[in-house]
Amino acid sequence: MGKLGNTSGWAVVAILAVAPFLYGGTTERFIDCLNWGMLGVSLLWIASLIVDRRSPRIPILVTVCVLWILCQGWFMAFNAKSIIDREYLEQVAINAPFPSLPGSMDAVGSRTMMLRITALALFFFTVIDLGQSTRWVRRLLSAIAISGTALAAFGVWQRSSPTPFEIWPEGSKPQLTAFATFWYHGNAASLLNLAWPASLMGAIWSFRSPRSQLLRALWLASLGMILTGLIVNASKAGHIIAAFMAVLFILVFLFRLRVLVSRHGWPQVIVYAVLGFAAVGALLLHADGAFSVHRWREWYERPGFSDSRLTTASTILHTLPGMNLLGSGPGTFEGVFYRRAAAVDETPDVRWEFAHNDYLQYVVEYGWVGSLVWLILWGYVLYHCFRQIWYMVRPALEMGEYRGRRSRQRWEHSFNAMRQYYLFGASVTMIGVLLNAMLDFPLQILSLQIYAFTVAGIIISVPKSSLAAPHVLLPEEA
Repeated sequence: MGKLGNTSGWAVVAILAVAPFLYGGTTERFIDCLNWGMLGVSLLWIASLIVDRRSPRIPILVTVCVLWILCQGWFMAFNAKSIIDREYLEQVAINAPFPSLPGSMDAVGSRTMMLRITALALFFFTVIDLGQSTRWVRRLLSAIAISGTALAAFGVWQRSSPTPFEIWPEGSKPQLTAFATFWYHGNAASLLNLAWPASLMGAIWSFRSPRSQLLRALWLASLGMILTGLIVNASKAGHIIAAFMAVLFILVFLFRLRVLVSRHGWPQVIVYAVLGFAAVGALLLHADGAFSVHRWREWYERPGFSDSRLTTASTILHTLPGMNLLGSGPGTFEGVFYRRAAAVDETPDVRWEFAHNDYLQYVVEYGWVGSLVWLILWGYVLYHCFRQIWYMVRPALEMGEYRGRRSRQRWEHSFNAMRQYYLFGASVTMIGVLLNAMLDFPLQILSLQIYAFTVAGIIISVPKSSLAAPHVLLPEEA
């Protein structure tokens, strides 16, 4: 990769670093900034392809899915049938270029959303291309971990300090559950869940080198800070997803236990396991999670089993029979949902900007055809996630390639080993995101979309052929 390619890579790192702190990409001003930033990065990447005279290695299925989403979305925006006033949710009809064909129900909302989706698509392709390099895999995931650490530290400070920083616009009072720069605590929890597996993988890899004591301490502190932020954060869905991801890590660790014991011996494995559980226990005991406990108790003591998410999902399901094949258009959920809910006499009590279930929102906005394409895209990513987890479990089942002691020692300090560890962490992260999308809306908030597409791009990237053979890392590369 040439200088322009590396420059585009560092620009991606910069976007990953700042995105959470621009109010998570939830205000119009910062959404525009991030959109143009992603487009600028993509132009750098395209220029690097031209200068280096090479073509990107992007899976054909991913390319087809992304092109379909872009073509469908832009056609719906171009052929819009109306405009929806977001303040009063009133619909005003306009003349569509092709009245007999499907079109968006909100021209402004769809065009704005498609600009974002286009920027994300090009950004996604850029990350897939960068992911060929294991160095860039580590750099991008490290950027996510470091940014998540800073966000968690800032959020804990805001919660515990008697004089928190005044970061919200004048005249707007944040909710009690607001965390760091996120107005909605569920979005903050989603970002922290995107970050802590990368910190964990950084910590695990640092233990493979005896000369990285400082790096080891920094990664462990990063992991502890993010987990503390998750505990302090009051998101119940975030806690559930974090617990699921932790269980998945533990199960893989148990599968590999025999392999780890054969390599390191029982004493070292037991000591590390005890220290790990002790550290987690100390976090649970000493992190100020009183408000989170109160939220869980409040939910537990609630009479009956009712949740506004289930009510909204039920209302959406009742409106689906009248859905056309291409949906109401990207970025139209808020306005269309209320009008269709009223048509079936199920007008919600509160205003929902998002469905709190990204898959149902895909069906509303992209219809049966577009939502199927989204499902294929995320299904392809999920397939690669399970494949990476299988690569980690396979040695314990004695199904992997046999390596002698000398070959194994070389492989354990190779780019291939480092890539496998980081991709395993990214896979667990992506599974958590896709599950979280059933409870919240991580695939609708721009900063979370940027992180999710970065992790997905890394997972499905194809490594360079030059890294196929074991290659011992130099100290500065490790």
